Amino acid sequence: MPPQLQQFGSAWTEDKLTRVRKYLVAYTKIMSKLSYKFAYIDAFAGTGYRTLELEENKSELMFPEFAEQDSQDFLDGSARIALQVRPRFSKYIFIEKDESRFEELKKL
Repeated sequence: MPPQLQQFGSAWTEDKLTRVRKYLVAYTKIMSKLSYKFAYIDAFAGTGYRTLELEENKSELMFPEFAEQDSQDFLDGSARIALQVRPRFSKYIFIEKDESRFEELKKL
């Protein structure tokens, strides 16, 4: 079953999440060398995934006219990025108000 759709973002979102990933990798590398426990806290965690309509990405395709009209791209959100970072955090705290998004988040 695909994750619940949580559509948001644009080029700036991708840039922001790339920077977040790089920061988290550097942070965990430094913190893992110390004797501290450290946590990742995401107050608006969402589902852990994000989607972009294919229409928004057609300019990146070589042959956009052959793309399916209702296709979706599933991309990592900040919560999923944090879970992929190595070394790992000591603890993860994800906060999500929307119950259906929270249920998807728990699957990660």
